[in-house]
Amino acid sequence: MKENYRNDVDGDYKKSIKNENNLSLLFFGIIVITIINIFLTNEYIIYLLIVLNLIYVAISLYNDMIVKNSAESERRKTLLAHAFSINITSKKTNGYYNNEFSPSVKKLGVDSFESTLFTKKNLSLMILSEGIKTFIIFIIWIIIITKFKNDELFYNLTQTFFSVEVLLKFIKIIYYYVNVSKIYDNFYQLFVTRKYNEKKDQALVLKYVMDYECLKTYCHTLLPSKIFEKINDDVSIEWDNIKKDIK
Repeated sequence: MKENYRNDVDGDYKKSIKNENNLSLLFFGIIVITIINIFLTNEYIIYLLIVLNLIYVAISLYNDMIVKNSAESERRKTLLAHAFSINITSKKTNGYYNNEFSPSVKKLGVDSFESTLFTKKNLSLMILSEGIKTFIIFIIWIIIITKFKNDELFYNLTQTFFSVEVLLKFIKIIYYYVNVSKIYDNFYQLFVTRKYNEKKDQALVLKYVMDYECLKTYCHTLLPSKIFEKINDDVSIEWDNIKKDIK
């Protein structure tokens, strides 16, 4: 990490990541209590489940609609601030984007190009970790539904496995990775392979930047800071090598 590195928006993302971690714990807690209730059938457990589900929905809505959207909005502002040297947010960055081009659409495109590289590398590791988690849960699901002949248990566990916290989350991460890789390839072709033409390519740069921002908004998937810190040095070296070929 660079000595003068600054990324004020990171604090906003960490709030959202903390909320998501709490949601995951709450989700699996609800599953355990649900399984217990299937075998015990206690009125107080049912009331507890209702309360916990309401809390889960409330935190999820708050995180998605307010915290996460606020973080993404500030990230877009810092992107534009860096690309065009304008002051449109109190949140500042230094060393988050790494290129010395003059304020322009080209600089905006190169900033976004760099982001797609880091996102692609981050997601490649997320696919591995989430894939392992999904596989383990799938095996547990198979073992339980074959060992216990209970229709209610089968329906509850099946609903859990195909929920937004397990299988659908994994599928969305794959979708995110595949599409951000395509956008990265488009940027690479534009800036490295055939070289950027300022008169002809400005609209294409804006299209790729919008494609990336729309993809992030659709997938709404936070990239873990632990993975970023793990890959940062190696990917920064890779970016520096790519940047040398951008004229």
